[in-house]
Amino acid sequence: MKKLLLTTSVVLTMGATLFAQNGVLSNRGKHVSVPVKTPHRHSQEKNMSCGNDTILYTLLKEEALGTSTYGPEFMYAGAATLTGYSQSFYNTGGITVHGISFFGGVVDAMNPNQTVNATAVLMNADAFGRPTTVIATKPIQMDTSFTFRTAMFITPQAVTGNYAVAIRNNSPSDTIAIVTNDATVLTYSENLAYLNVPILGGWVRADSLYALAGGTNGEAFEAIIAPVITYNLATDFTVTPNPVCVGQAISLTNTTGPVDIIENSMYSYYAFNYQWGLTPDSTYLWSLGDGSPIQWVHDVPSYTYASPGTDTVTLVTLGGFFTSCVDTKQVVVTVTGTAISNYTIDATNSPVISFINTSADATSYSWNFGDGSPLDTSPNPTHTYTSNGNFTVVLTATNSCNSSTNSQTVNIATVGIADLNTSGISIYPNPSATGMFEISAGNADKKVVTVFNIVGEQLMEKEFSSSRSVIDLSNYTAGLYFVSIVSDNKKIVKQVTITR
Repeated sequence: MKKLLLTTSVVLTMGATLFAQNGVLSNRGKHVSVPVKTPHRHSQEKNMSCGNDTILYTLLKEEALGTSTYGPEFMYAGAATLTGYSQSFYNTGGITVHGISFFGGVVDAMNPNQTVNATAVLMNADAFGRPTTVIATKPIQMDTSFTFRTAMFITPQAVTGNYAVAIRNNSPSDTIAIVTNDATVLTYSENLAYLNVPILGGWVRADSLYALAGGTNGEAFEAIIAPVITYNLATDFTVTPNPVCVGQAISLTNTTGPVDIIENSMYSYYAFNYQWGLTPDSTYLWSLGDGSPIQWVHDVPSYTYASPGTDTVTLVTLGGFFTSCVDTKQVVVTVTGTAISNYTIDATNSPVISFINTSADATSYSWNFGDGSPLDTSPNPTHTYTSNGNFTVVLTATNSCNSSTNSQTVNIATVGIADLNTSGISIYPNPSATGMFEISAGNADKKVVTVFNIVGEQLMEKEFSSSRSVIDLSNYTAGLYFVSIVSDNKKIVKQVTITR
C-alpha cells in the first residue's frame, strides 16, 4: 500500500490570534510541539461497519498540502466576542456521527490548573457549509494542556446532509483556544471554517471575518475539529457474462457502496489524494482467481480466462480515512472450455457396432450413424446395421460455447452371413512379431479373407482357394486387427495382434 503515514509528532505553530472586544486580530506566531495521532491503516479483517473513523480532514490537508504550520484561535465568551469555532463537511450519503474530536486547550498563564466547560456541537449546514440548526451536543471539560480531545454523544446521530462540528466556549470570563491549520483561499482552503460572533449575528465565514479584522488577504484558517463517524461498507460487483467461454472476455463492474462516502475526499483517503492531485492510492483491488497479478482499479472492463474451470473473483474495498476498514465480495466464475468431438469404434460384434465417446468439454451429443436411422443422443451408443456397406458416422459434441463434429467410416460386411463353424479354423502365429499370419480353414477350400483395423477401416481383401493361406500385414504398425473369413455364405471374425 502507498498510504501516506503521518509522523507521530509535528510542530504546530501556535499563534496568538485574538479577537478582542474591539474586534482586532493579532498575529500568529508561538511555536509548541504537539503529538499528532498516527492514522491506522488497513487491517486484514473484514469489517462491514467502517469506523469509528475520526475524519481529521483539515489536519491531513495541512500535512499533505501545506507546511505543517498550525496556530490557536482564541475564543472568549460574551456578547461581543468569538464564542465558537466550527468546521463543515459535505455529505450526500448516510453516516452516523458518534462524537467530535478536536485539538485545543484552556489559555490561562496565571493558573495552570484552570479548567473550562465547553460544548461539542453537531449542527446541520447549508449548501455553503454555514452551520444552521443544532443536531446534538455534548459537554466537555478542558484544561490548560493542548491536546486532542474527544466528546462522544450518548446517542449516535444519523446524518444524511451537510453538517458542521463545532466547539463552543461556555465560560463568561475564561479563554479556550482551538488549533487551526494554515489554509488559505488560494491553496487548500475550501471556506468551510466558520466562527460564531454574536455581535455580528452568529456564524461568520472565517475568511470574511479575518478580512474584516484586517488580516492577510485570503486567510481562512480551518479548525482541527473532526467528526467521529461510522458507515456501512457494502462491497459488490457484477460479472458479465457468467458462465463464460475460454477466450471470451468478461466485464467486472464495481457496484460497491455507499458511493457518496467512498468517493468523497473528506471520508476516503484515496479520494483525498485524487482530489488534491497527490499520488493516488487504491481503494479497490481485484484478485481474478487464476494466478494473474492483482489489479488495483475500480472496474475490470475486459478480462479473458485462458483455461477452463472455476475461478473465484475477489473484490476488496479499502475504506476509511484515518482508521481503515476492509470489506470483500467473492463470485465464482465458471469458464467453459471448447467442445472437441472424438470417439473410437468397436466392431468386434459387427454388425452390432459400439461407439466409445472420447469427446472433451461437451455437455450433449448427437450421433448420425449414416444409414438413415434416427439421431442418437446417448453418450456411448450401440448401433445395429441392417445392410452391408461403408457408413459415415458423425458425432456432434456441443456445449454452451460451441459445437464440434467428428466423422469416421464403419465397414459392414456381415449382414445376411451365417457364422462359420469355428472348429478347425485357426490363425497362427497370433500374436505375430512379423505381421505374417497363416490361416487354416479346415474343409473350407474357397474363402474370402478381409482385414480391418480397430476403427473399422478395410486394409485388404483376398480370395483363397485352398484350405491354407497366408496374409501379409508386415507393412502395418503393431496393434490389434480383425480378420473376417467368409466361406459358403458363412463368416467368422478373428482378432489378430502384431507385436514389434
